[in-house]
Amino acid sequence: MAIGLFNRQSAFFMVDVPSFEGKNSPILDRDIISFDIDEELGKILSGTLSLYDPNNYYSRVLRQGTRLTLGWGYKDPDTNPRTVLMKTNFAELKGRGLRQNVHGHVTSPSGSGSATGEQVYNVSFYGTESRSNNTPEIFRRGKKADVISSVLSKLGVLVVNQYIDFVRGKEPITEYTQPIQWETDFRFLLRMAFEWRAAFKIGQDTRGTLIGVFSDYSSPQMEAYSKRCSNAIGGSYVTVNYKGNPCNVNSYTWSLKTGLDGSGDNVRIQMVNGQPQFFRYRAETQTVETWKLNPDKIKNEVKRRPSTSEKVAVGIEWMKKTKFSEVSWAFDKCAETTAPQGLGYEMNLQMLGDPLFTPGIRIEFGAYASDVGGGFPDFCYPVKGKEKIRWWISKVKHTIDSKGYNMNVDVQDAFLINGGVMVS
Repeated sequence: MAIGLFNRQSAFFMVDVPSFEGKNSPILDRDIISFDIDEELGKILSGTLSLYDPNNYYSRVLRQGTRLTLGWGYKDPDTNPRTVLMKTNFAELKGRGLRQNVHGHVTSPSGSGSATGEQVYNVSFYGTESRSNNTPEIFRRGKKADVISSVLSKLGVLVVNQYIDFVRGKEPITEYTQPIQWETDFRFLLRMAFEWRAAFKIGQDTRGTLIGVFSDYSSPQMEAYSKRCSNAIGGSYVTVNYKGNPCNVNSYTWSLKTGLDGSGDNVRIQMVNGQPQFFRYRAETQTVETWKLNPDKIKNEVKRRPSTSEKVAVGIEWMKKTKFSEVSWAFDKCAETTAPQGLGYEMNLQMLGDPLFTPGIRIEFGAYASDVGGGFPDFCYPVKGKEKIRWWISKVKHTIDSKGYNMNVDVQDAFLINGGVMVS
């Protein structure tokens, strides 16, 4: 069974339910309210589908756990490779205007009925990029890139479909830097991406094959992953224009973010007024906990030992501890904040829909439109004599309904998206 919608812009989305193929009639176009797809670095693909359901039919078809095959883009796109040769800018990303064979499953269905008798059925869906394996494991040998490859393989991403290239990937695992996995495979990779300063995402190509990236943003591997995920056929970046020609941005907002540069294999330690403070990143809540050493707790614990030999023995025992959880009693939790992302600019774009836009793709701003009152702020453009600051897409929300195909796009500059570390 297939659900489909074409609107006046020739944009479409398609949701196929393989288990009901040939057994039920197609879903009517007039019953479709909207279709949303969310893609974000470090997150599983997700989305929502809203339908008018006057006879409670769709609630019987799209049940919890039902497998879906998704597609969206524009009807009758130009798939001729000669089109690429006609472009004046060969570096700009080009594609078929189509995303297809993206797999997911239904979760969290809900519905409502209004006072006028209007019934609506809503479903959320998630991609199939994650598996619930949380067997504890200590990685004792190899290089950091080998650890990432091993975990991606457990998630179903074949080695040939892995795009791994980050600065710290060649560092060997030592007895002092052994990564410990206590969470699920997906959560572990998310935590390692934060600690090892890399981008992490699992997606699907046009054949529905799982592909994974764990790399620096400026790496050719990131570019290769993004192009394969977005079904591009050429180029390396996308361009946005505001008040220019052509104009694909309807409106935008920007802000300057400030935060901490949290790095390290486990916990970052910083001396504040002569006292150590521990900054721990929690992947499950995406927050940073700040712990401050309390010397009085240590003094009181030592005083409880009557003899000098016992005092020395307990000190030696504490020195052997290798986990923060084993000594956390000596620290006071003094703050918990949203995980900081360094210092840099962030911008949100409300723009026309384009299937080529996907997280991890580099973005450039169109020429400064001085004849129409200016385009984007000056910090979006290169400054003469200075190194060009690059921007990347971190999140995209595709929305298609009867009115058209639009996107909500979050972009960040090289400082912010890399946690305060400049990348070329």
